[in-house]
Amino acid sequence: KLLKEYKEEAGTAFVCMSDLTAIGVLRAVQELGYQSPKDFSITGYDGNYFMKYIDPFITRIDQNMWQKGYDAAKLLMKMVNDEKYSRVHMTKYFLEEGKSVKQL
Repeated sequence: KLLKEYKEEAGTAFVCMSDLTAIGVLRAVQELGYQSPKDFSITGYDGNYFMKYIDPFITRIDQNMWQKGYDAAKLLMKMVNDEKYSRVHMTKYFLEEGKSVKQL
């Protein structure tokens, strides 16, 4: 709706909070005759493995979901076993550069 109403005045980039949203934005951009990254840059956020099959490959943050799940299970086991645990935990994330962001 945004693209239909405002066209190029809508902006230059879509920063999506999930990979699935990024796919939806890419589809909308393409259906309206635009291209990514030529007309609009698109980024995603998750790290879903199937994103490598999307054309163009969408630049995104891979939040390392497998490691987060492993760490959560370890934390849960410590809680269940009444062991000492930290309330703060950081999991490394990665930027996967794709072909959906225009170089300025």
